[in-house]
Amino acid sequence: RKLPDARDAYKVLGILDRPDVLIFRDEVVFNTVMDACIYRRDYKRLSRAIDGYPSSKVRASVRTYGLLIKCCAILRRTQGCWNFWDEMVDRRGIIPNDVTLGCMIDALVEAQRVEDAVALFRDWKTKVTCDTII
Repeated sequence: RKLPDARDAYKVLGILDRPDVLIFRDEVVFNTVMDACIYRRDYKRLSRAIDGYPSSKVRASVRTYGLLIKCCAILRRTQGCWNFWDEMVDRRGIIPNDVTLGCMIDALVEAQRVEDAVALFRDWKTKVTCDTII
């Protein structure tokens, strides 16, 4: 992630283009790929990762959902943010943590949907312990 020479970092990320590299093999690998693509602003590979997630066998944790929401926000896919939020909360019954809630609120604000962000915060402020600044 933090290679000093950006060219080296992109060479490493280029490994993701090989067909034998399975980023959906487990959640840790998938999270690492998303995190590296966010850090290096590699939106092409980030988009491929997000697009491939629904057909994968990755069973997302609250941390993975936070990254998925953040990725969709970066790619300006606000509906994708909502889709992952609904999957996490409504379909899987996972309670967001403060970081995941913050990612969703940030995504809504970035999409200029401030009223939705405020409503979401009001709905969850008593259910999520916020240790970070939202």
